[in-house]
Amino acid sequence: MNLTDGMQFSGTTSWANYTYHTDISLVYGILPNTSDAINHNWTVAAEGINASDGMLAVFNVQVVGEPAKSSPVPPTKFFSSVIGAEMPHKPTRPSNPQRRFVIGDDATVYEARDHWHESSSSESHRRKRKREDDERSDQEGGYGGGRAQDLSPFVRDAETYIGEATLNDIVVLVQKTLFKVPIELFQVKSNLDLGKGYFAGKYTDECPLLFKLQVFTRDKEMVDKFRSLLWAFKLYTSDPNRFESIPQDPFEVDRILDIAKLTYEVELEPLYAWAQQKIIQVTQNDIYMEAFSSSTLRKLVEVGDLFNNPPKRASSKPPSSSTSSFTTRSTSRSSLALPSIPPIFTTPCSINIIPSIAHKWALRIQHKRAPPVPAIQVSEEYGLLELKGIAYYVHLQDMGDMQSPHDMSVASQVRTDPKLDKPQVLRLFAGHFSLVSFWERFRRAPLELPRAGGCTPDEHQVKCCSVWSRRWGSAIGWSRIMSYNSADALGLLACLKDQLAGDEQLRDNVHPECREAGLGLLERKRREVEVNLVSHFSGCI
Repeated sequence: MNLTDGMQFSGTTSWANYTYHTDISLVYGILPNTSDAINHNWTVAAEGINASDGMLAVFNVQVVGEPAKSSPVPPTKFFSSVIGAEMPHKPTRPSNPQRRFVIGDDATVYEARDHWHESSSSESHRRKRKREDDERSDQEGGYGGGRAQDLSPFVRDAETYIGEATLNDIVVLVQKTLFKVPIELFQVKSNLDLGKGYFAGKYTDECPLLFKLQVFTRDKEMVDKFRSLLWAFKLYTSDPNRFESIPQDPFEVDRILDIAKLTYEVELEPLYAWAQQKIIQVTQNDIYMEAFSSSTLRKLVEVGDLFNNPPKRASSKPPSSSTSSFTTRSTSRSSLALPSIPPIFTTPCSINIIPSIAHKWALRIQHKRAPPVPAIQVSEEYGLLELKGIAYYVHLQDMGDMQSPHDMSVASQVRTDPKLDKPQVLRLFAGHFSLVSFWERFRRAPLELPRAGGCTPDEHQVKCCSVWSRRWGSAIGWSRIMSYNSADALGLLACLKDQLAGDEQLRDNVHPECREAGLGLLERKRREVEVNLVSHFSGCI
């Protein structure tokens, strides 16, 4: 039988020579349709129905027949709002055969003993009910089974919570934001658990699911990460072609990075493997790598470190099959399956993307297409030597623009970037001293000119080497080289090579092959200094 609002039932019964007539009316809307605050709500709920379905049965009981002579007042049954429950026996007042019931609040229905007593009785019931609610609120836990505390500041996520939640949705609370999550996401093997005794409609805005995983409380960016996860999952279930085309812009790359971090934490293997595959493709795309901000490049390095160090908990699990897919539990909906992806969640990634990211980031810094300070911080944290060397070096050259106008009569007040800590500032000054010292030593001792095969030993020693040394000393003093910062070793070496390559005396008086060998040696020296820049910024010993 389906019970609906407004249905009525009537019946007559007799007991102890008394006859009772009962009218029953079903009223919907007074009680909440929920399992919240219901004792043993996991055991009394049915499939797809809450423990309290919101239906209230109001019993109107009348005494229509009684013994002719006086007799002891018989006990009378009183009924609560829930069918089948009994209340304690109370005597019937013969002077008031018409029973009166009072609805005290949303969850209390009781009999009015006297007209004059109804007001005070109602107030007493309300105070008692409030005390019970307060006590229960203090005792309930926060794992999705109890009422969420202080719901007033919680807001629905504007992007993912569209329309009202259905029985196939789970309302999840992440920090102060409510998300409407499809049940299919929880049917994928992960650490996202619905808890014991789950039934459809259990988690609502008033009683959302709270994850116990610490990452959901300690990560300040968790709202954005969870939103990104639902964005990708929705695209997969609703628009597979669009899902395959991800990413289409740098913003979507940021979302993939968020998904990779979150699925790493909760061990959601299929989406973790999918995100890994997409990120590897992104790092091989020079257009994207040139357009990313420093914050996105930092995220790429962080995620690359995750790829190289998979979760320790995953190593204790049995290995996956040859392909990774969404493996769901039995469900009435069609099973979900991602495209075939190698099982790379439980083992380090076969492609280390960090060196490629660091190299492309370093090139951007060297050509003034990215700021050096964020790269200094990342390189220090993850031990990226190439990136660290060029970032410190470029920032050292840029420090000249940060200083106050030069005044010959006043000592220079050195200004550094406030985002750098004291050890990093110390490494900057140590690098300045080391690079200036290198150039002072290098410029005074010309490189030994290699002898070419077509040049005789005597001719090479008397003519080629002599002219090479003379023109080296002359080039060192030219105004163009003198305009360079003494700590700009790379710039000075490149300028010296250009000066010697255009020197007419060197071209006319040195064997062509010897000259080319000397210029090549100078270029190799510049590259050697560039590769070993980080050695100048090791700090004080």
